[in-house]
Amino acid sequence: MQYEGRSDRRRSQHLAPLHFPCGTGTGPGLGYNGSHFEIRVPSGSNVVSDNVCDCIAVLPVPPPTRIEWAQTFSSHRIPLQPATPLYNFTQLCTLCLDIMIQMCEYFPSRDDNNSVVRPMPQVKKSLTEPTLLYQIVQLLLTYDPSIVQRVATLVHLVMQDNPFLPRLYLSGVFFFILMYNGSNVLPIARFLHYTHKKQAFRTALPQLEGTSQSILAPLLPAAAIFYLEEYGPDKYAEVFLGEFDNPEIIWSTQMRRHLIERIAVHVSDFSNRLTSNVKALYTYCPIPLIDYPELNNELFCYVYYLRHLCDRQRFPDWEIRDPIPFLRSCLAAWFEELEKKPPVMSVEQARETLVGESMSLSLGLQGYRCSDGKMHRTQKVAICSRRSTLPRMCLNSFRLELSAYKYAGYGQLIRTIDLEAKNSSLFQEGGGTLLSAAVELANHTLMSSALNAEQLRREQGLEALQTAFDRCVPVITLSSAPTDMPVQVCEHICNCFATAAGFEACRQRIAEMPTVFGNICRLLQFPNLPRLSSAAAQCICSFAVCTLLQTQLFQTGVLWQLVPHLFHFDFTLDEGGVSHSEESNKQALANRLARVSCEALACLAGFREATPDNDGVQNSLRALLTPYICRCMRTESNDMVLKTLNCNTENPYLIWDNGTRAEVLEFVERHRTSREQTSELFGAEFQLSIHAKELIVGDIFVRIYNEQPAFVLQEPKKVAMDLLDFMGRHAPELTGHRKKPANGDLIEIDWSATNANQMSADEKVVMCTEALANLVSANSGVEILLIGHFNLIVAYLRARLYPNVQMAALKVWTPRSLVLSTLIALSSNGQIVKEILEYGGLLYILSVLCSSETDPGERLLAAELLTKLQSDKLTGPRWTRFITKYLPPIFADALRDSPNTAITMFDSTNENPELIWNETTRAKVRQIIDRGADELHKAQSANPDHKWDTGSLSDDSCAYADSVTGELVVGGVFVRLYVANPAWAVRHPRQFATELIEKVLELMNRPSADLTLVTTAFIELLRNFPNTADQLPAQGYLPQFSKAMSARDPQTSRSAILILQQLAENHYCADALSRINCIEGIMTSMKNQPTLMHESAHALKCLMRRNNGDLAAQMLSTKMVDYLLEVLRGDLGSGGDRGRAEECVFGSASRREDLRDSESLAGLGSVSRSTPRSVPASRTDPGHHRFLPSILGSSTGVAGYLTEGMFSPPPLHTQPPPMERSGL
Repeated sequence: MQYEGRSDRRRSQHLAPLHFPCGTGTGPGLGYNGSHFEIRVPSGSNVVSDNVCDCIAVLPVPPPTRIEWAQTFSSHRIPLQPATPLYNFTQLCTLCLDIMIQMCEYFPSRDDNNSVVRPMPQVKKSLTEPTLLYQIVQLLLTYDPSIVQRVATLVHLVMQDNPFLPRLYLSGVFFFILMYNGSNVLPIARFLHYTHKKQAFRTALPQLEGTSQSILAPLLPAAAIFYLEEYGPDKYAEVFLGEFDNPEIIWSTQMRRHLIERIAVHVSDFSNRLTSNVKALYTYCPIPLIDYPELNNELFCYVYYLRHLCDRQRFPDWEIRDPIPFLRSCLAAWFEELEKKPPVMSVEQARETLVGESMSLSLGLQGYRCSDGKMHRTQKVAICSRRSTLPRMCLNSFRLELSAYKYAGYGQLIRTIDLEAKNSSLFQEGGGTLLSAAVELANHTLMSSALNAEQLRREQGLEALQTAFDRCVPVITLSSAPTDMPVQVCEHICNCFATAAGFEACRQRIAEMPTVFGNICRLLQFPNLPRLSSAAAQCICSFAVCTLLQTQLFQTGVLWQLVPHLFHFDFTLDEGGVSHSEESNKQALANRLARVSCEALACLAGFREATPDNDGVQNSLRALLTPYICRCMRTESNDMVLKTLNCNTENPYLIWDNGTRAEVLEFVERHRTSREQTSELFGAEFQLSIHAKELIVGDIFVRIYNEQPAFVLQEPKKVAMDLLDFMGRHAPELTGHRKKPANGDLIEIDWSATNANQMSADEKVVMCTEALANLVSANSGVEILLIGHFNLIVAYLRARLYPNVQMAALKVWTPRSLVLSTLIALSSNGQIVKEILEYGGLLYILSVLCSSETDPGERLLAAELLTKLQSDKLTGPRWTRFITKYLPPIFADALRDSPNTAITMFDSTNENPELIWNETTRAKVRQIIDRGADELHKAQSANPDHKWDTGSLSDDSCAYADSVTGELVVGGVFVRLYVANPAWAVRHPRQFATELIEKVLELMNRPSADLTLVTTAFIELLRNFPNTADQLPAQGYLPQFSKAMSARDPQTSRSAILILQQLAENHYCADALSRINCIEGIMTSMKNQPTLMHESAHALKCLMRRNNGDLAAQMLSTKMVDYLLEVLRGDLGSGGDRGRAEECVFGSASRREDLRDSESLAGLGSVSRSTPRSVPASRTDPGHHRFLPSILGSSTGVAGYLTEGMFSPPPLHTQPPPMERSGL
């Protein structure tokens, strides 16, 4: 900043109070360089005094005056010499702007409580003067980044809470600041965010009414203004510099360049004038609306670009803010599009535009219509399509929020549907897009709020939907794709009708549209369009709440279309455990259609709540799908019904297989494809051929029920009454009072009227009597219904001509199952369990369990009763012990584990280490049990207080003695078979190990031929189940084996050393053996059993691995080392046996390491000294070097002894120096 000097004193007096240090140095101050004054501030200085700031703010700028008199004096010549300036213009400008910015920051517009400060600070008041403010704003036209940034910051600070803010736009600051092309736009964004809506500016352009509050409306797109206001300056600065293309903002560098160019053209006159007159001030002139080519094909509604928002592939889950205002905005914009009128043109102008001057008026009008059809209608359809798509998206995404509001756009929507449905070019390529979107929107309005259906009806919307329905349904064929326009339109219309059917007035209006029902039935004919067929079936479900609509659908033949879909269900898809979806799996769509079809049939028949019963539909379904399926439709899930229909089933209610399904489908297909109505009863007359051979009473197949008496009936009392009624109708004929034939006898009012006609009356009655007996025995409480019908049963006893009928009437019911069930319930009481055993209940229960003629259910109950009796804490062990008197012990365990497995095991033949069971043994066991039960029954019949004599059962007696004769059985295991199959997993390995070891010790005291077999079995058990040896040390058996090794009997000693060898491999047993005197026994065994040298040495080696000092002491006390040396010197045989024995013996001697017996090493030399030269010549073979330690030449210790290192710790990788020993 420079000030021209003046020659008068007034200027000096004016400057005197500033007290600025003058001079030409580099310090701060006011200097004079001969032609003008300069304010000097050191570079980088941030400190400016308040006096300087105030003075600069109010310092007037005098006009320039040349100092003529100073040149006449020689003393002034030096100061008048030109000097190098401290700053260039840009630096000086930025310095001044920084000073003014800091001044404004020192005097904020609000205090600490965020209250506005009044009066306004002097510095801001002065800078608000238009003369100064306009000149500061015009610095933006320098386009210098540092200047623009500071000007934006300064103006932002000055305008905060400034009364001049609404008139700021008159300075042209918004034009100038948007012309800046740099990237440091954050201060600019902050300035725009604070000021753009606070200007006293209103546009006259109608398209900017929504954004007229912003001064930026003519300059920036509406989306950019919303983005600035909604997301703040930081986010907007990022967008302003980048490339963005999404539903909320479309902006790019090309659009920014276009903005700068248009503003530059607008202010070009002032820019040129400013270069010639820097003090010129801008006069505001409104700018025309800037049109961006990138937005020509975009529709901006509320705060979104509709094309992008409708693009569900690029922006599938874009969040919509304020759905209700957005929907209102869309509806208003849509209404505007529908009300738009073409521009008014004269005929001459139209002719000139279309075909030229020489064309006639008629041809011109024809060209105009052609042009309008190609251009104007295309644009209008695109706009309306997007306007209708956006409300659909909004209604779909915010259904809950919008459910409380009534849709206000039905006028436009219904008008659009009606016009498009009547359009002749509806099915041309590209046509129908608007109709599809409009119908889908109508569907979503109804889904959002069902009350909209009433409004749709009042606006004649149902008629418009019917018109579109009638146009689209006939063009759908088997070659149609799910994405075709007619398919989508029909699917949405079905959904609309389904929702509207929830209201009585709408149902009345639909009932007056007969074509709707035929169209719905037609849509069910396309298996290649499962979604469309599902929508039609769902619509039928909604119609079924009205009897009139039910009847119209039924008479249209809807059953012929729905029934085939039931048999396309695949229940394995859901039960297979494989994930699937309807988008990628066609069978999933078929399953969905089958479920909806089943639901539609149930609703039509009245099997659902809020749906009236329809006798016609029920009769047809009973004939086509049987009464049992109809009952399941009422009580079970659709998946269960469909699974039953697609499986082969034979039970008292249903006989269903591939043949019956084919027969039903053939009948339905014949009527479905018929052009005329061929069935007046709509399938109620249909009968399955397989039912003609069956006796059906009520809903029960009597033959099958007699074969499956345990089948649980759903209504046993009703079945009993049906059986009694049937028997009552045939009683006169069989008892001698034959009825006179009448026409009424030819037809029975039953769905099985003509079934089983080839059977005689007595056969039918016998079957019914047997079924009644089974029914009474399986269902308690049914017998009460027989009261009042005893005369009927007694009457059949007089049918002397039919003895089979008499026997059936006299059939005695055996309440065995009831007794077993009662005992199972009572067996929770310990006293009852004890009394059952005392009175011989075991024999009676075993007789039921072992009888092959007994019902399987009763055998299972007997097995479950034995399981529960064995679980009693007090008497249960006695039950198990007595069960093993009649059955092998494995059966007692099997009964506890699984009663079914026990029964299967009893009926099969087995030969394994735990069971030898065949037909002969099974027959003998049955015979013994039956004989004992009969004898006990006779005794108790004579004396009810008679108890079972358990003392007659000796300890050695058992019913299956023949199977164990000649077999050695230990712990319930056949030893011979176990040795032959040692890998067999016995039930109780630990118990078996204990039994075996006791048997071995018993045989050692009394040697026999079985000792070898039992020893082998015990060794194999330890080898296959090593953990079974863990319990033996605690049981105290090991000392007996140590003594047995020293026994004189070679068989006993052999068994002992073999078993000890296997036990020594177990850590627990090895530790226990080390604490007893076992070395002497091993040495004795080596001496007495030379052939077992390998086993003995192996046992010794395993023991030595435990590093126990007691074993080392036993080695020394028993002179085992001397014996081992003798063994090595002697003849061990030749070949492999000799090598293995030597290796084991050497390993036993060389692997003993224990520090506690290191003091005994000194005495080992006198005990068993042997130098290498004393080794016999037989030891000089090439393999003998491995038996000598590697320290024969050592200078320390005792050289040459096999025991060297035997009692020392193992060598480390880095050994310390040898320890000196005294006395060596």
